Formats: sequence, structure tokens, C-alpha cells
Amino acid sequence: MRWMMIIMLIAWLPGCAWSASEVLQQPAEAGQASQPSSNPSPGQNPNSNAANSSPTTNPTNQLNPNNHPNPDTPVSSDTSTSRQITADDVRAKADTIVAALQKKDMKTIAQASDPKAGIRFSAYGHIDVKKDITMLPTAKFADIMGDSTEYDWGVYDGSGQPIHLTFKDYYSKFIYDQDFAKAKDVSVNQIIGKNTLVNNQFDVYPRDQFMTVEYHFPGFDPKVEGHDWRSLRLVFAVSGTNGNITLRAIIHDQWTT
Repeated sequence: MRWMMIIMLIAWLPGCAWSASEVLQQPAEAGQASQPSSNPSPGQNPNSNAANSSPTTNPTNQLNPNNHPNPDTPVSSDTSTSRQITADDVRAKADTIVAALQKKDMKTIAQASDPKAGIRFSAYGHIDVKKDITMLPTAKFADIMGDSTEYDWGVYDGSGQPIHLTFKDYYSKFIYDQDFAKAKDVSVNQIIGKNTLVNNQFDVYPRDQFMTVEYHFPGFDPKVEGHDWRSLRLVFAVSGTNGNITLRAIIHDQWTT
């Protein structure tokens, strides 16, 4: 009897060892976490780790280099009903405004503005919140190119003399004095043209409430080394979702002494 028990025990031990080995290997074979091998197999990227394959971040969900929200980033989890207004949206809106200015289409300008807030006009980059003219987009504004009234638009840089001009003359000198629809440089929420005046653009129109699109020419005559640059900045109020973008200011800027 003792010999028979010994024989049965010897027969049982190998099967027990095989079963234990199978259980220890099963997690790796089923794709469970295990320590990666330090020697990658032929053809495998040594920097990759199949066992530690956490999903990579989609670049389209990142903020772009200019710190503007990505066009694909929703303002809420319900992307079927709303999405966040983006820098691309505002840039597209600004392009339509510049095209309208090029054609002297003031009706389109009026339609793009807020009927209560109106549009502020500034001849230079330093915005004078007390003296700069703000015009409401009334029916009269659509025909303002034919208005013979001279308005007080502020003062000329350097001389300090008052700027008394009709809207048409102001347009030619302090709005569309260059063909900004063909500007060489365009930026969103970044000031390109800089001069001796203090630029208070983002103090008056902070980035968290407004977006500014600048159309810029770096200069025209090489002899003056860029001191003849011109910029046109369009300021938009951005609120809500689904395209609520309104024009709030048209700001002209140039080199000042």
C-alpha cells in the first residue's frame, strides 16, 4: 500500500506543476499588465510599449500656438446643439468686414454690429474711451458715406490739432487708407504694429471678452525703414455660442512720432 501511494504521488506532481505554470502565464497572454521586456523584438520600436498603451492625446484637442481654442473644442458636452466660438470664426467674420470696407458697404458693417453698443472709431492705437466717436448702426449709418457733417474724431498725432472730417474723409484717412483686404500680415489677439503711443487695446477690450483681428502692412517705402507701416484692427464681442460675434470697434494705427 505504501508503495502504491508513493507511485500515485509521483504521477500527480508533474500535472500540478504544469497547471500552476499555465495560470501564471495567462494574464500576459490575455493582454493583462506585465513588466515589459528590456530587449525589444526585431522590428519593434524600442521606445514603444505595447503593454502600456495608454491612448495618446489627439492634437486637435489641444490649444493652438496662439492660445486660441481649437475649432473642434465644444463649449459644452452637447456638441449637437452648440460649440465654442473660435479664433477661426472671428477671423472669418473679420474678413467679411474688411471686404465690406473695401467696397464702402456700410450696410453690411451696420448689420454686423450691436444695435445698442454701436461701433467705436479710433484714429490711432491708443483708444480714448472719452473722446473717440461711437456710432450706432441706424438706418442713417448705412448711407453715412454721403453725410456732409464734419465730426470731431479726436486729435492728430504730433500737432494735437483736432480731427474734423466727414465720415467719408475719415474713412479715406483713418479707416481704409490702404487696401487691408490684401494685408501681408493678419493676427488674432496679437498686436503687430507698434509705435510711440501707449497701446491700451487689451485694457479697453480684454482678451477674455473680446477678440481683435489686425490687418497689417509692415511698410511701403524701403527708405523709411518701416516707419510707414499701417494697421487696421477690428474688435469683436464674442458671447454665447453658434456665431454670436458682433463688431464693436474699428481702430486705425500707424507709426507715430
